[in-house]
Amino acid sequence: MSLTTANLQSTSSPVDGRPPLIPSAKKKKGGTGAKITKFDSGDFVLPPPIDHNKTVYKIFFLQGLGMMFPWNVYITAQSYYKHRFEDSTHQSNFTFWFSTSFQIANIVGLALAVYYGSKFNMRFSVAFPMVVNCIVLIATTSLVETHGISADFLFLLTCGFVATCGVCTALLQLGIFGLAGRFPNVYMQAVMSGQGMAGIAVSLINIFTTVSEPTTKSNLSFNDIKESAFMYFLIATIVVVVTLLSFNLMSYLDFAQYYAFTDTQEEQNQRRKERLQAHRERKRSEKNSIDSTPLLMKLGGPEDPGIIPPFQRSIMESPVYSRRSTPGASPNGSPSRGASPNSDYEDLEADDKNAGNSVGTCKIISYLWADAMGVFLVFFVTLSLFPGVTAEIRSVNNPQNIPAPASGRFFGDLWVPISFLCFNVGDTLGRVLTAYVKLSTKPVLFLAILRLGFVPLFLNCNVVPAGFEPNDNVLFKNDLIPILLMAGMAISNGFLASCAMMNGPENVPDNVASRAGTLMAFFLEFGLILGCTASFGLQAIVCRCNPFAFA
Repeated sequence: MSLTTANLQSTSSPVDGRPPLIPSAKKKKGGTGAKITKFDSGDFVLPPPIDHNKTVYKIFFLQGLGMMFPWNVYITAQSYYKHRFEDSTHQSNFTFWFSTSFQIANIVGLALAVYYGSKFNMRFSVAFPMVVNCIVLIATTSLVETHGISADFLFLLTCGFVATCGVCTALLQLGIFGLAGRFPNVYMQAVMSGQGMAGIAVSLINIFTTVSEPTTKSNLSFNDIKESAFMYFLIATIVVVVTLLSFNLMSYLDFAQYYAFTDTQEEQNQRRKERLQAHRERKRSEKNSIDSTPLLMKLGGPEDPGIIPPFQRSIMESPVYSRRSTPGASPNGSPSRGASPNSDYEDLEADDKNAGNSVGTCKIISYLWADAMGVFLVFFVTLSLFPGVTAEIRSVNNPQNIPAPASGRFFGDLWVPISFLCFNVGDTLGRVLTAYVKLSTKPVLFLAILRLGFVPLFLNCNVVPAGFEPNDNVLFKNDLIPILLMAGMAISNGFLASCAMMNGPENVPDNVASRAGTLMAFFLEFGLILGCTASFGLQAIVCRCNPFAFA
């Protein structure tokens, strides 16, 4: 089944507009807008709750942003770490080691999380890693003001911090992707768009802090950039805290409760019916009333908490994997997410009905292998080039890499931050584009294979690793070429990855959709780690040196 997210956001979607009730009712004769005046027996069908003001969509967007924020913070702080590792062997290869540390920790953590995921809830897979990320970022911020630390010790300590963030990100991916897999597909797109926005936000913060640095010197010292680096890491810490607080807000939203606790939907529907009937009875008895709607109701919370207490559980108690074993009763039969019509799924549905969530992982992968391969190839190509190779591309107008050359700061200390911004803007545009156009599985896989062509194209740009002299034997001696290549790689990365991540849960039955979302995240990370490994080989080709030199 292939539905565009444009259709998902139609007026019949629970994101935008409330579908009409389907009551056993008598209507007034007259116009098409006649109101329901009488229920025969109070027996009527409620549609799924509504995401008022797209509050839950925005929360998922923030979770995507917070999920990848620490990773983006470390790889974007190029200027800071080049100064901290100055005159050491890590000055030219710290980006590769950061990427490798993060991805190895991430995929190991995600593999363990997938295996033990059925035992986890959102408290362990979302709240706990966010708190740890905050602690790590606070420690990183304090190190900016700490003197007397050797470059080698700081390098090892930072690699440890980055690896810790990798494990935390794995848990976050398990929880957020598993949870989003139970919601209509547009919420998976919200997470993917948030991940892209994380890169944009970090890049903008980096540019603003870089602009605040002095421009009167040809070469800046660590003291010149210390204050801007401190603000950079401090802002990152605040963003992660805000993300955690926003996630807890879903404990008070009916729409989030309905999909997060799929095993209690029958109870929730009964409670909603009672509240709606009581609410209407009260309104009938009130002739002159003022708008006393509480703020929480306007945000999508309880319709009338003063009459009947709403169904409410902490979002932290929601399981990582859905416990629903009757996909036919799923609200996903709504226009937002159609039920899987393919009869080939019957064996999966039967297994899950008989044994809960005991469906084999290999069996699920057999249905989404093409989507998994697509997302793997997309991130393999991207991480083999970004940020390791692309961060070393030097402007041809500034061969000596002066912070403020005569040609302008754009070609100096702002060149790398702006190239990062270019990538993240393009990546986010690609992810947002899937809200209007979404490719099916086969075209995504074909285009993901074509992206391998970016590797030789980038290697023929003006790539100059730190500590090396510019190479005159490059094909593209123009600053416009790497910018266009960066934009093309970024847009295709965001678009194809989002399509694959949305197709995966859609191509399996509803009862294993949350597990499919987590498995897709695993293959995403597998592409990331192999891409990081390949980046060492590409660096060796560029510098004709040992990229693993550690001392």
